[in-house]
Formats: sequence, C-alpha cells, structure tokens
Amino acid sequence: MKDIFNMGDSLEEPELKEGPERKPCPECGKEVTWTQAGKPRSHKCTPKPEEPEGESEQPKAPEGLIDRAITAFLETKAELELEAKLFADAMAPRNELQAKRLEFLGNQLKDAGLTSQSGTMGRSEVYHVDSATVSDPLIFGNWVGDDYPNRKHYLENRVSKTAIKQDLEDSKTLPPGVNFIKIEKVKVVRKPKK
Repeated sequence: MKDIFNMGDSLEEPELKEGPERKPCPECGKEVTWTQAGKPRSHKCTPKPEEPEGESEQPKAPEGLIDRAITAFLETKAELELEAKLFADAMAPRNELQAKRLEFLGNQLKDAGLTSQSGTMGRSEVYHVDSATVSDPLIFGNWVGDDYPNRKHYLENRVSKTAIKQDLEDSKTLPPGVNFIKIEKVKVVRKPKK
C-alpha cells in the first residue's frame, strides 16, 4: 500500500528497535527507557483504564499511526495553504492586468458599437450573465401562490436544510414531503497554539 505519510515508506508502523533499556511501562504500556535499578524513567504516564468484564476490546490502530496520519495531514494542509497564498500573491498583478485588458476591450467594443471583434489569436465578445434575486419574499411568494400551477416554475426545487434541522431539533419530526439525512465525514483540526 502506498504510504500516506511520506512517499516511499510503507503504511505499516516501523518496527521499534529492541534494546535492553526499552520496555513497556507496567502502568500505561508505553515503551520507555528503564533505569539501571529496573524502574521506568519518568514520563507522562497515563494508566490504562480497566475494561469492564464481558466487553471485548475495540480494534486499535498501531500505536502512533493515528498521530502520524493527523500530523502528516496537518503539515500538508499548512504547506498547501502557504503555497496557495504565495501563488495567489504572485498571480495578483497578472489578474489585475487581465482585468484592465478586459475593461479596455469592453470599452473598445462599446465605443465602436460592436458585440465582438477578432484578433490574430482570438476574439473578444460581449456576453451577459443573468442574475435574479428576490427583493421582497412576501410579495413574490404571494404572487407565485396566486396562480401556483402556472407560476411554480419560478421556484427552485430545494428546501432550507437549516430550517429543517432546526425543526427536527425542536419537534423531532420532518415536514411532509421532506427527506433529511446526515452524511458522516471526517475532518482534521489543528490544536490551538498555546
């Protein structure tokens, strides 16, 4: 399996080198260095919680594997964020120049009364982006409701998940004709700096 921590290594936890001075701590089970007197050196020892009888132990990832995955994820995320910022900063002058070029070409088309103009490598043309927003939901809703069978196409086929979630929390029931599912995802968050 390809290593997700650093390219080239295997995904399996590297084998710890056994030495006479490294043994598991009897309190927490963590591999620690032992003194000549036969006691574990001081470390942050968290005793293992005793498991109630009858319950089977949950399968666990090899020690350190989860920490390695979280650390690798956060380090890569930080690198990507830095690279994205550096790239955005480097591209800002070019983006500004492109915006000025588009403005120039738009003014040239407008002044000439044209909708398009050709050059040796391409063509500039005017196009329109449509946008419709509701300025007064009550008036618009009443207008649609007055002739709903002929005006329902003015509405999008979606529901407010925020309102449905709140309704579920308040009344524990869904409005009729609505489905609500929770999709489980995993995210990694950095610990706050001290």
